[in-house]
Amino acid sequence: MASRSASTGMLVGLVVFVLMSVVFLALSIIFFVGKTAEHEIAVKADQNLAEFIRSEERGRDQAKALQVAAAGNQRSVFGEMAERADATQKFLGSDDVDLAATRTALELNATDTVRGALRDLRQQVRARTDEASSLRTRLADATKQADALKAQGATSDKQHQAALAKVEGTIGDFRAAVEDAQNRMNAAITSFETFRAELEETQRNTMAEKDRELDASREEVAVLSEKVSALQSKVELVSGRSTNPADLVDASVAGIDPTSGHVFISIGSQNRVTPGMTFEVFDDASTIVASAENGSRGKASLQILKVGDKTSTCRLLRSTKGHPVIKGDVVANAVFDPNYRFKFLVHGAFDVNKDGRATPAESDFLRERIRSWGGEVVDGSDITGDLDFIVLGSEPALPAPLPADATESQTTSYVAAREAREKYETLFKDALDAQIPVLNWNRFSTLTGGGIS
Repeated sequence: MASRSASTGMLVGLVVFVLMSVVFLALSIIFFVGKTAEHEIAVKADQNLAEFIRSEERGRDQAKALQVAAAGNQRSVFGEMAERADATQKFLGSDDVDLAATRTALELNATDTVRGALRDLRQQVRARTDEASSLRTRLADATKQADALKAQGATSDKQHQAALAKVEGTIGDFRAAVEDAQNRMNAAITSFETFRAELEETQRNTMAEKDRELDASREEVAVLSEKVSALQSKVELVSGRSTNPADLVDASVAGIDPTSGHVFISIGSQNRVTPGMTFEVFDDASTIVASAENGSRGKASLQILKVGDKTSTCRLLRSTKGHPVIKGDVVANAVFDPNYRFKFLVHGAFDVNKDGRATPAESDFLRERIRSWGGEVVDGSDITGDLDFIVLGSEPALPAPLPADATESQTTSYVAAREAREKYETLFKDALDAQIPVLNWNRFSTLTGGGIS
């Protein structure tokens, strides 16, 4: 702001000076030249003067102050302005009369002033002076303390020499320990970097392996989907619903030995076939569904005698007169699948040997036979979500009402019989609700080629 005022004052002084010169010249011309020439000169002078200062600017305080200062210093207004400009440039330490260039040289922003910059600098200088004074005071105090400590050290130097030597030895040991720790740390860092690189490589390999496993899983899902379709067909057959007949075929008759009467079928140990398993024989796949729907059996029943890798030898358990087994016939067991292990819940007592008495021993025999066929018998008597079939024995009879004077033994028997009947009814109802196929002994033996006959 001071620089701008100085420049303005210099300009006003120059304009006043020129104005006075022109006026003096005009007066001289008026006296020696005619009125017309005087008028032209006055107009010309006014125009020239307007180039330096306009008429509305001549009455400003700055112009008057500049004129008074020039008179007091016995200089012209221009001389006063020039002198002030030189002094300003010397004060600013700049040889450039351009204000913008001077501002740039002084590293001032457009809104900064020299006075403000100087004020900030003075504040910084005072702060640095105070800080230096504080530091000198602290230095003096520290010097005094150092002198005192030096005097104490000189007094006890001899006493500390031995301790110093011991400390130096300790420092040497400590330095060696530090170097050893540094070496071990460097080794640990190297080991960690190696481990990290190995871990990253392992992760990459693991991701690649997971990708391969995912691809394999997708392929397996596709295969399992086909198996599920086949299993669904088995379940639909057992449930009495219509299905795709081709999915129900487990094997076909590959040949017949006319001498022994043995029948050869096209599945073996690779398909989890075991000796003792039974199958029903049908003319073709479509007759399997018809047989299941009307509850009839196939035209013959086979039992596995000998198992090869891909074929098995069977004996005829039952045949239909006038309807012999021939090559190309199909065989099926509704609760057997070469690619899946069915889960069975066996409950109750069974009359397997048809002697009119249902016994727990025959139930155990049925369980063992299911396991030998490759099935899985679940423990307990509760329905689980992964069951495939429930095989129920003979329905327990309702016990007769207890007499009024029933003994403890009669009461116990009554309660046990009642609970057995209720458990049977609950299992049957829960199986229907869960849509799990329920088989009794007759249906089981019909669907499996004679069961354990």
